[in-house]
This record gives sequence, C-alpha cells and structure tokens, in this order.
Amino acid sequence: MLAEFTRRRAAFEADLAASNILHHVHTCPTCGFPTLSERASYELCAVCLWEDDGEGGDPNRVSPPNGASPTQARLHASEMLRRFEQSHALDGSIDDVVRAIKAFVARWRRGDASIVEDDFTANLRNIVPTRPRSP
Repeated sequence: MLAEFTRRRAAFEADLAASNILHHVHTCPTCGFPTLSERASYELCAVCLWEDDGEGGDPNRVSPPNGASPTQARLHASEMLRRFEQSHALDGSIDDVVRAIKAFVARWRRGDASIVEDDFTANLRNIVPTRPRSP
C-alpha cells in the first residue's frame, strides 16, 4: 500500500509540474493529494486531515499533533483510497482537482463546508471532482 501512496504522490507532483498553471500547492505527506499551500506550517490536509508538522525524518516516529506516524497514516489513507477507488475515479485534470480542493478549503475555512473523518468516500466526493466507476 505504501507503493500506491508513492505512485499517487509522484503522479500528482508530475502533473503539477507539467501543468501550465502555477498552483502554489504541495502534496500532503500522508495521502499524496495536492492540498497544502505550504509545507511544515501545521496546515490540515482537507483529504486525510493530517496536520503537516514538517517532521520528515523518521516515517515511523509518531507525529505529536496527529497521534500516528506518517507510515501509519499513509497506510490508513491508502486503504481508504483503495476502497474509494473501487467505486469512484477522479474526474478531470490536475488543474480541475487543485481548483476543486482550493474552493473546498476556502468554504471549509469559512465554516461553509465540513469533513467527517469517518466517511472518507463522501468527503473525497465532496472535495474533488469524481465519477462513478463502471461495474
């Protein structure tokens, strides 16, 4: 599952680099989605709720604000994404995904949107453009 995290994060980073739009976003160190406006600023990821404390050393060391290690959080996020991807797929370009994330985060910060930690699929569907997978 960690290989899937690495693949997803690398794909998002490559897509961001290839985009002709400068998004000023960074990928989350836990779920790999492009959700952070800057690294190590204790910003919460809107997808997985990881608080980016900038601890990039030992991936097995528990991050105090998160109560889990990056490895534990990556495994959890990967499992949730695996379940999500069984029935849904991201829809649109990296630009569409980043715009949707930024719009959601703005609504979230204003209190006009919320994230429910226990319903990862619903949260992701509310944050990024998705489409149902064909059976």
